[in-house]
Amino acid sequence: MPKSSDVYRRQTVAFRRKFGREMGPDDPFFFDPQAERPCFRRPEDAGYILARLAKMLEQAGTDAAHVYAFQKTGGLLPPGTFKMTARELAEWASAVAEYRRTHPAE
Repeated sequence: MPKSSDVYRRQTVAFRRKFGREMGPDDPFFFDPQAERPCFRRPEDAGYILARLAKMLEQAGTDAAHVYAFQKTGGLLPPGTFKMTARELAEWASAVAEYRRTHPAE
């Protein structure tokens, strides 16, 4: 994860302000800003987390079709990154194809 990423920088600054220390390896990157101690956000915050991760992928220079597929599939990553089921592979391929159809110039 590039340290020059705006999302990365904002998260680490927010963590430092909230908890008065640097984020450690066991601390959640997307922490609950309402909690008294570092803990993960609630499951209902999944949309927020997905959007922030997509922004980080964009800032890292990830193919726009892959960023779209990541968001459309609810967080699947490109094939080969992790083992996928046949259904997940089909879902990923469909999302990438949809992006390429709707954004032919890219």
